[in-house]
Amino acid sequence: MEANLNALLAAVKSRNEGKFDLVLAQYRDKVDEVTRRGDFGVLLEETVLTGRVSFVEKVLSEDFVFEGDSGVTRLLETCCNRGFPDLLKFLLSKCGGKEDQVRQINASPLLSQTIKEMNIQKDNRKCPFFKCFNILLEDGRVEIDKVDEKGFSALHYAVKYKVDAAVELLLQCSAYIGTMNMFKELPICEMNPDALEGYLDSCIT
Repeated sequence: MEANLNALLAAVKSRNEGKFDLVLAQYRDKVDEVTRRGDFGVLLEETVLTGRVSFVEKVLSEDFVFEGDSGVTRLLETCCNRGFPDLLKFLLSKCGGKEDQVRQINASPLLSQTIKEMNIQKDNRKCPFFKCFNILLEDGRVEIDKVDEKGFSALHYAVKYKVDAAVELLLQCSAYIGTMNMFKELPICEMNPDALEGYLDSCIT
């Protein structure tokens, strides 16, 4: 069996963990370190697409930490867009707290991405995107008021798509209600009156 990047990628795409273990062991045994370093990014991205922590763990060392220029933003986006909460939590655990590392986490409006993928007809407790949303909210490094290219914040999208549970949680976490998007709209313009009233009451008490 060949031990190269193509063989590894084929094993990942097969979703056969035993096969991947075998090819990965041969690859590490036969391929030089410089080549492995060059292959790392492509291999990591492919394992993230499986959505399985077990695959990604095999590629990263136990003490691995994403540096500021590591491209981790794309990996976090994949988790948020595809609904991989366990993997999102794992990857965030591999991100440090230095300024450049936090900047990578917030390079993309991750909270907004999870909201746009939610189905309000489904039970939030079972929705993988809502789980991703909660993981991000609980991570103190994530910028809650991050806006996208249109100036929309997570609160804008939660209101727009009528994800009331997300609106409530964002307000509880002190999301800013005064962010104006490119259309000069505030999140509160279309907010459920009950949610807005509850928020205003909480500000008074």
